Amino acid sequence: QSFLHIFNKDDQDFLEMGFNATFDVQTTKELKVSGLIGHVISAGKKLACVGETEI
Repeated sequence: QSFLHIFNKDDQDFLEMGFNATFDVQTTKELKVSGLIGHVISAGKKLACVGETEI
């Protein structure tokens, strides 16, 4: 039951719980990440796999 509690939703169908998580995307040199869909912010990393253009 405690595991299922994670997926409880409110009256607007949003999850009631949130987690302070990080999401790291690692790619090859041939592919650059320029954006992401969803509620995220940039980590501010300047690597070869991070695109120069912010979308």
